[in-house]
Amino acid sequence: MNDRKKNLSVALCVLRGILFTVITTPLMLLLAAAITYQTDDPLSWAMPAAVVVLLISAFLCGFVAARGRRQGGLGAGMLAGVFVTVVLFALSLVFRSESGFYRYPVYLSYLLLCAVGGLCGSLRPRRRRHH
Repeated sequence: MNDRKKNLSVALCVLRGILFTVITTPLMLLLAAAITYQTDDPLSWAMPAAVVVLLISAFLCGFVAARGRRQGGLGAGMLAGVFVTVVLFALSLVFRSESGFYRYPVYLSYLLLCAVGGLCGSLRPRRRRHH
């Protein structure tokens, strides 16, 4: 496989991980909102639920990005995580999030979980399809 095709396949895997994250994260946030709404004090559970959803989506982003690559899954997961983290950071600057220093460990955790998801996605064996 030449370098151009290899780079293209990395880019496609990263794009697939990002698109998966963009589609599933709002759905998970809606589910978390529905669950927290059922508690006695929904506002106290809103931020922790959002952080948990964000971290789950980080793992899934790296995992899905790495599934298309047998080797280099860690890099694909990490690259997808970097792109999503940059977008999240830019959005927090635009909307002036009031979370302060609290958000930086979340961004670092996001990157690490994308890398772990990428590693898990590249290590998981593919299933054989029986015709």
